[in-house]
Amino acid sequence: MDLPPLVSKALSAALSSGYIETTRSETGRFLAVLAAACTAPIAEIGTGSGVGAAWLRHGATDAVTVLTVEADDALAEVASAVFADDRIEVMHGDWEDVRPRGPFGLLAMDAAIAAQLPQPELIESLVPGGMLAIDDFGQFDGRHGLRSGLLENPGCVAAEVRIAEDCLIVLATRLP
Repeated sequence: MDLPPLVSKALSAALSSGYIETTRSETGRFLAVLAAACTAPIAEIGTGSGVGAAWLRHGATDAVTVLTVEADDALAEVASAVFADDRIEVMHGDWEDVRPRGPFGLLAMDAAIAAQLPQPELIESLVPGGMLAIDDFGQFDGRHGLRSGLLENPGCVAAEVRIAEDCLIVLATRLP
């Protein structure tokens, strides 16, 4: 299955820079579907080389802002170069830098990042009906508190979505 051109561009940059931990195609396609439903800004925490952001941009309409933030300066530079001519804003920073830019229609990050952030702030940063997508959960990865915290949070409805045999996403939607 062919990849969208921007995703291919981000994957090439990842390989060229030696960064091998990128968003899986299964996850990326799912994120693109979620992004297609958004009318409010989209944010990604943890850009890496930009593959996830490229999938988000692929799904989002032109009217929707896609913002991605990366704590590692070298990776932020790689992603900035990849997206120099595209409609993705790359920030060097972390959650505290991107949070004021909300509320968001979609907030995406991997489980390792989400486990370090306060769940109430993540849910509160969404518009009512906005979605929080946390990927890279392995079957038994030790972050069960994060998963159960979202699944039991009274401020949202959440579900686990198996993307591949060894990977699932927890998707939470903020209640009005």
